[in-house]
Amino acid sequence: MPKSSLWPAPRGEDTAEQLVFPDVEMHLADGTRWSATVATTADIEAVMNKNARTGEDLGGRFFACPDLLIVRDSTLDGLLAVVESILASGEVRGAFRELPPDRDATGVQS
Repeated sequence: MPKSSLWPAPRGEDTAEQLVFPDVEMHLADGTRWSATVATTADIEAVMNKNARTGEDLGGRFFACPDLLIVRDSTLDGLLAVVESILASGEVRGAFRELPPDRDATGVQS
């Protein structure tokens, strides 16, 4: 498995026990960068129910998120286990969206 680093971006709803819709950025040893938005089915249902009340997204009739990774366990440990499994299987491209190369402050690719 390639060496990688993973950053879940915290949101206001996050707790020590559960991350709520975290955006995850992963940097692999080969220099590629990947991202995904992580959610449970309960998270998606909660958003759709809210949208049904507010009228958003055709009254909660749909939910769209192009880089969505659905998990059963949205704790940090659960998320790390999922990412490790995806890396081990070689299915990164199917689960994450590739980001452009990192550039330093001068605009040079690192």
